[in-house]
Amino acid sequence: AIYEICGFGHWLSEKLNEYGCKEIVVVQPDRTATQKTDYRDANRLGEILWNNKDRIKQGLSLNGIRRITLPSAEMEEIRKLAKHRRFLSRERGKIIVKIKDILRKYNMEQDCPTKEFKTKKCRKWLKELNLPKADRLIVDSLMCFWEIYDKQILPIEEELNRSGEQNIENFHLTTIPGITFMGATILTSYIGEIQRFKSPDSLVNYFGLAPNCHNSGETNNRNGSITKKGSSLVRDTLNYAIVHVNRKDPQMRAWHKKIKKRRGAKVARVAVMRKLTVIIWNMMKWKSDYQFRFTPPLPTHQKSSE
Repeated sequence: AIYEICGFGHWLSEKLNEYGCKEIVVVQPDRTATQKTDYRDANRLGEILWNNKDRIKQGLSLNGIRRITLPSAEMEEIRKLAKHRRFLSRERGKIIVKIKDILRKYNMEQDCPTKEFKTKKCRKWLKELNLPKADRLIVDSLMCFWEIYDKQILPIEEELNRSGEQNIENFHLTTIPGITFMGATILTSYIGEIQRFKSPDSLVNYFGLAPNCHNSGETNNRNGSITKKGSSLVRDTLNYAIVHVNRKDPQMRAWHKKIKKRRGAKVARVAVMRKLTVIIWNMMKWKSDYQFRFTPPLPTHQKSSE
């Protein structure tokens, strides 16, 4: 059986298994058809299944389509919680931005007693701040929403950390600077079994960090921006770790500066994310920790001669 990825995909897979389906192929279209109907979609899926029947029997990848591996129920729960946590965090960030806009209007933002806005001292200062009546009511309302989002985010983070305690791979990934235990849990929930990725490039492509290819005729090696086909949540986790990796790993920092000088900051960040993905593949493949590669010191006799 073959079907496109959809909201009730897990239910459909369970029903197909009950009916004795030998193998289920879940695909994701790469592009949207200009003339799309259910009848044409069904015919297209039937053609894909027929043309790839021999490759499916041999366990090979399908030609011309992106095949999806459905996560387990446990991994699916972690993904749902992680996505909802990101939604709550973004909404909380919007609340903080609105409060800063009101303070900026009266040039009072620099009067905050702490550098960060998420501290108890800052919140106490905001509650006691003397503002005009309308703005005072708005700030009080925004701070109530702020507290609600904090209360909603905390149990989700605790559940995410608790869900990953049984996976030894999460403890290896936390040795990467900037990857918290919750971030490691998110990464492993999307990766699953590392054996299904034959090479690091497969994981890079799965995360959507591989460049688009526009080669035709005599035009070769024309690569565009990254595909972004994978999970944006995974890319956000890697993007957050870049600052810490560049700060604590001298070799990675030097490599990042070299690309940044030649291609710009945006390309350099993506390059580090791609390299970090390759490192993650090797760490999970060989069950090892993150290794810092420091420049070895010169021998004593060379130092004295210099």
